[in-house]
Amino acid sequence: MELVSNTFQTKIAQRILQIFLVEANHEDFQVWKEELSGEYSVRSAFKLLQYASLDPNSYLIQTKIKD
Repeated sequence: MELVSNTFQTKIAQRILQIFLVEANHEDFQVWKEELSGEYSVRSAFKLLQYASLDPNSYLIQTKIKD
């Protein structure tokens, strides 16, 4: 709590500290939310990009390259 409070502004720190943490250990895993199976495929990424090109504000896509 002290680290969060010292790192972030008060309002942001309060929001972070309100996040519930899991009580039981579990293994992390990746999920691709654009497929019902949760598995990434080139086809699903292509579909996502097609829809994003219709409304670019609907998805967060990084367009700038970091140096």
